[in-house]
Amino acid sequence: MPADIPAEALQVDLSHNIITFLHTGVFSHLTQCIKLVLIGNGIIFFGSDAFKGLNSLQTLHLQNNTILLLQPLHLLNYNVSSVGTQLSLNNIVSTCETLNNNAFEAEFQNSSISSLHKLPSVGSQVFLELRSLHLGFNKLISLEKEIFKGTEKLENLFLGYNKICRIDPEAFQGLSALKTLHMGYNNISSLDNRVFIGLESLQTLYLTNTKISSIDKETFIRLQSIHIIFLGYNSVSHFDSETFKGLKWLYRLDLRRNGISSLENQGFIGLKTMKIMDLRYNDIFSLHKEHFRGMVSLYRLDLGHNKISVLQPGTFDHLTQITTFSLRFNGLTNLPIGVFRYMSLCKNLDLSWNKLSDLEPGTFEGLHSLRLLDLQRNQLTMIKNGTFTKLRNLQTLRLDVNEIANIDVGAFDSVQSISQFTLKKNNLKTLSVDLFINLPRLPLELLLSDNYDWNRWDCSSLCWLKHEEQHGTINFLKVDSTTLYPLKCTGVADWASLQCGDPGEQPRVFTNSQAFCVVDEKLSSVMSIVFIGITHF
Repeated sequence: MPADIPAEALQVDLSHNIITFLHTGVFSHLTQCIKLVLIGNGIIFFGSDAFKGLNSLQTLHLQNNTILLLQPLHLLNYNVSSVGTQLSLNNIVSTCETLNNNAFEAEFQNSSISSLHKLPSVGSQVFLELRSLHLGFNKLISLEKEIFKGTEKLENLFLGYNKICRIDPEAFQGLSALKTLHMGYNNISSLDNRVFIGLESLQTLYLTNTKISSIDKETFIRLQSIHIIFLGYNSVSHFDSETFKGLKWLYRLDLRRNGISSLENQGFIGLKTMKIMDLRYNDIFSLHKEHFRGMVSLYRLDLGHNKISVLQPGTFDHLTQITTFSLRFNGLTNLPIGVFRYMSLCKNLDLSWNKLSDLEPGTFEGLHSLRLLDLQRNQLTMIKNGTFTKLRNLQTLRLDVNEIANIDVGAFDSVQSISQFTLKKNNLKTLSVDLFINLPRLPLELLLSDNYDWNRWDCSSLCWLKHEEQHGTINFLKVDSTTLYPLKCTGVADWASLQCGDPGEQPRVFTNSQAFCVVDEKLSSVMSIVFIGITHF
């Protein structure tokens, strides 16, 4: 240990040396020091009075050492009173017995702690000012009854990434000020209905990937202040209708990857403040309107990656506040007319990666605020007139990778705000200019082709596009010296050899406009046609 550390030093960093032992009183002269860093030294042991005299210390870092035992007297000589200071001990600790009389954040992360003994008292104070305790990335296997007794002011407790398989009832008794509890990535198989006794102030609960397979229906009933519950990546295939009953402040619930096959009718009733729900990667095969009754504030719902093949009329009638909704990666084969009719606030709707083959006019009735509609990677064969009726705020429409061979004239008449429109990898042979004639402007990005496009265009039917090129209202920009053209043609060698005759003085489609067909250098094909400044046709 250096002997010449100035007594007036405020911060002392002795990390990454070869200090293996801290003698009694070694820092006694550093009465003004507020931060001491001893990271990565290989410290095995330190005397009971090693930190004596550090009366101003607020932050102590001891992580990445090999401390084998932490005894009560090691840290009793602090005189720390300010809230928010830190103690970091990411070591190879086999038994953690005490930290006392301080206002700090205690960190034991990335250690090998296998047992946690009841924290002993020192006078009338036991961790009295402790606000945060980090015991993650250790080898804890159980939490005994009242193990945290005496930590009345603890607000954040991190127990993630351990091997906890047993939690005694009332293990958290006394943590009345706790706001965040992280127990993710453990081996807990079930939760007793008494496990959260005493946590009346808890707001955020992390139980992600804890191998939970069953939860008593009254487990969460005492968490009257809870706002967020993360229960994803477990094996809870069924939730009782009363599991979340009474959680009147809950606004986010994450249930992804649990193997849930069905939802309980009115299982979420009473959750009037619920705003975000994640049900991705489950085995849900059917939905009913009663599943969502009472969720009057829900604005984000993700049901992607399930096994839903059929939707019944009225399924989503209770979801009146939804703004973002995903049903991607299901097996949807149909969409009843008006199934989204009460989602007037919805801005993003993802229906990609399903098996939709037909969309009837009126399917998207009620989606007045919709801005993004993703229908790519379905089995659509045609787009009928009226399919997108009243979607006047739609900006992005994705129809890539379907089997579309025909689009009715007038199909896009209602999408007055469209700016991005993709049709790559379909069975299209032609694209009539009449499809866009009633729009105030053409899409800024009209993606028709890429290097792996499946469309085989009858370019002789696209002379309107050729004429625009000849008039200079469409410019096929080249990013290198190679001559590239946007479409793969049938009947002619390529776009360049297409002969459409002299356009003469005939009116152009895109008057008072500047249009570009942009070439992507990496794909060696045109990716988009960009139309800018169109005022009328």
